[in-house]
Formats: sequence, structure tokens, C-alpha cells
Amino acid sequence: VGGLVGFLKSLRYTIARTNPTRCIVVFDGKYGSKKRKEIYEHYKQQRSVKKNFNRNVDWAVAPLDEHQSMTMQMGRLIKYLEQLPISIVTVDYAEADDVIAYICKSIFPNRDSTIVSTDQDFLQLVNSNTKVWSPTKKITYDEKKVVEEFGILASNFILYKVLIGDKSDNVNGVHGVGLKTLIKNIPELADEEITIPQLFDLIER
Repeated sequence: VGGLVGFLKSLRYTIARTNPTRCIVVFDGKYGSKKRKEIYEHYKQQRSVKKNFNRNVDWAVAPLDEHQSMTMQMGRLIKYLEQLPISIVTVDYAEADDVIAYICKSIFPNRDSTIVSTDQDFLQLVNSNTKVWSPTKKITYDEKKVVEEFGILASNFILYKVLIGDKSDNVNGVHGVGLKTLIKNIPELADEEITIPQLFDLIER
């Protein structure tokens, strides 16, 4: 039950730290990646499940046991969360990332929100009302922190991810382009929000 215990302990720690007026836990919906895979068939294709080796595990049946364990833990987790003053959201044909973005930008656009995730993709949502708390780094990313660490505005983070690609999603970027190259050649990324047409103009100059 390691995953179950770890999730609940992390949730408890985060709630105690942020003291929110409302807590929303979002899970991927059924067929969450289907639409993206229809557009790009290799989306998330190279993702692999990481295993922590344990000498007490019988690896002859481990994959089956692991799947059964995860299914059991997820079922119990949902039951436990339903007993708490927490909102649980899952939308079919939508990934959790998209739902979280919609909640922050469309449902609570003018309220202070803290996204709890280690996924850098959420940094594109950072603004005066939305922050991202990284539970592994123990860092809260606001607009100032994003510029401090990456050298670009949070509003330009999506352009940065498009240009460098995303290995975890199996999406290639522009060959030879990294963060330092972008900042060197397009310093405006640190000073003003850049649109796609403006980006092409800056590249062609």
C-alpha cells in the first residue's frame, strides 16, 4: 500500500502547508490521451513504468501483482478521498493537466490558486493569481521565480516547451535548440509575452 500511503501523506502535508479554502484532486479521465494520439500517434509512446526493485518480490509474477496492487490502491484511494472535504474531478477524454488548466483559467480566474505538481508544463499557467508548488523541490513557482530559474516569462513557457520538445511525451523539439540558445537569440522571452507570429518575426530578423 506504499502508493496509497504516500499519496495521502503528501496530500496532508500540502494542505497543512498551503491552508487552502478548497482542495481539488484531479485524475486523468478515461481515454484521456485519445484525442492527442489521434493527432500524433507517437504521443507518450515511449513512456515506461519505473519499478523499484525489492528482493522480496517474485519477479516471475511481479507485473501481474503490480497491476492488481495499483488497481486496489486506486480504488481504496478514491473511497478515502470521498470521505474527506475534497473535490474529486475526472473528465472522460481529458487529461488531468487540461482539467487543472481549465479550473484555474476559466472557473477560478480571479482567485488565488496553487497547483501541486512536479510537471514543468504547469509553469505556463503561472500568473498573478496562480502558483505552482513542486513537492519534490519544495519550491513555489510564482512569476518572479519562473524568470529567476528559467530566464523567461511564465507566459512564454509554452513557446519554450514547443521549441525544445518534451521527451516525457515523446514530442520532438527543434534540433539543437535548448534554453540557453533561446535566451541568447530571443532575449525578448524574458521581457514580454511573445505570440506565435511575433516569434516568427524574431526568428527571421
